[in-house]
Amino acid sequence: MRATPAQQALWLLERLEPTGSAYCVAQTFRIDGPLDVPALGQALQALADRHDALRTCFREADGRLDLVVHESADLPLAF
Repeated sequence: MRATPAQQALWLLERLEPTGSAYCVAQTFRIDGPLDVPALGQALQALADRHDALRTCFREADGRLDLVVHESADLPLAF
């Protein structure tokens, strides 16, 4: 599948300035109380299973940017 013009523009900006962080936003959360790790893992897996964008990566071939949507994503949790 071909990347959209907007995706190609973002890809080009990343290529021109690889250390830029304009489109990379990190966030942390504090959880008070016990964490049900298996339930969290299942919830994140269900989210990735439901949304193609979370299983999509970009591939450059012959100067063309393509999208590769994976059928599944393995999301192991590590603490």
